Amino acid sequence: MGENDGVLGFNSGFGIGLETEEGTPVDADMWFEAESNSWVEKTELHESDAVAHFVSGVVSVEDDSASAVPVKHDVGGGVAVIPRFAHLPRLLGLMFGGTCSGLEYTPAATQTSFTVETDKGAEIESGKSVEQHAGNKVSKLTLSSEQNKPLKIAVEGIGRSMTMIAGTAPDWSAWSSDPPMMHDGLTLVSGPDEIPSGGIYDIEVEISRDNEDDHYCNSTTRVAIPTGRLHATGKLTVPYNDTTAPMKTKIKAGTRFGLRPQWVGQDDETLDLVMSCKATGEPKEISDAGAQKLEIAFKCVRTGATHAIEAVLGS
Repeated sequence: MGENDGVLGFNSGFGIGLETEEGTPVDADMWFEAESNSWVEKTELHESDAVAHFVSGVVSVEDDSASAVPVKHDVGGGVAVIPRFAHLPRLLGLMFGGTCSGLEYTPAATQTSFTVETDKGAEIESGKSVEQHAGNKVSKLTLSSEQNKPLKIAVEGIGRSMTMIAGTAPDWSAWSSDPPMMHDGLTLVSGPDEIPSGGIYDIEVEISRDNEDDHYCNSTTRVAIPTGRLHATGKLTVPYNDTTAPMKTKIKAGTRFGLRPQWVGQDDETLDLVMSCKATGEPKEISDAGAQKLEIAFKCVRTGATHAIEAVLGS
């Protein structure tokens, strides 16, 4: 039996529903088994200064003050999942913007908002109260995989409001019918000749948005979440040998390079990240239990009409 990477189980499910109007909640219709989940509402309170208390004209030794007043309700957090192929269009669409369906995802000026249902353990018994977070937008999405492990996606975001609702049993059919995409199914479709397609120890790509997170105006909840610029950075680790060593010279010269990792699922579904890269520093030499490795850190930059990063699905 293999390890489950600390998965919390179906009792800790995480549901997403796409909103037609930002901030107006909808029922969640896609469910994720969460490795970790910190999507919550945090309330900041304003405390009045303490004053001396007089009881019948006599000064008390105890403080007295007005009741605390809510300043703001901060909705958001993060969730880490091991996605199935059926989940990828929604996760990629929420990050890149535009639609949450189809095969190609490129940076768009607007993002779809979504509703989150969490505390799904209560939904094993229908009718138990669960948290419903409305008006969410993704601010960061990280894809990563390493040898002998599945592809993982971590999502961070912010939202506008939280209410308690009656829960219903979630649908786990996508999880039970489709296996995860494993690191051993990763190849490099294109990239520098110095990086071997079959020699990637691990890879991580972080996509983020400069979304405004403090748009409260004269409200205790966010009134909007304006979408910001999209950035992408990443790193990958490869063997350090005669083949990969010239990569250090290329990077020192400031040479840009393309990178297209592809994950392949059990039924030949594919996820490609097409990236136009620029190294962010000299490759780092690593000695790991006798193995010599080279870690290459990069950022994605637009080159003419070529996007800095885009995602392509195939099946």
